[in-house]
Amino acid sequence: MRSRVNHSPISCSDSTTLTTELVFDLDYIFEWINPVPPDNCFSFWIAPSTLVFKNITDLAIQMDPKPPNTFDFEMLDIYRLEAFQPENREPYWKWHIELGNGNINFTATGYEQIIKMIPALTKHQAYPDRGETNFSRTTF
Repeated sequence: MRSRVNHSPISCSDSTTLTTELVFDLDYIFEWINPVPPDNCFSFWIAPSTLVFKNITDLAIQMDPKPPNTFDFEMLDIYRLEAFQPENREPYWKWHIELGNGNINFTATGYEQIIKMIPALTKHQAYPDRGETNFSRTTF
């Protein structure tokens, strides 16, 4: 999967409850398609999506810039680690996101993924003509 934008700021759901979210705009790869001879390249079923982690805490981002002072926002993998439940609260999980040049670690109560366009079959790991980066929560 590839992430076009790292994360969004903390957001409030209403005036009395603070809801912390970590939101990614990414091109989600549903499936890698093996090459069919004479072609020797993979194809990909891919669609833009918004990935929202709920009630995050303990956010830690470690990234090393790549020359010339740029950051690689490619997500290599997402791991859900151990669960724990604070007293009188809902369960949390520890999460680890492996990036091309770093890591993001945090805890969250869960996540939601919104697929924003119909998946397309493409030769690239990016959705064709996806438009600008956005954190829309509206599905196609």
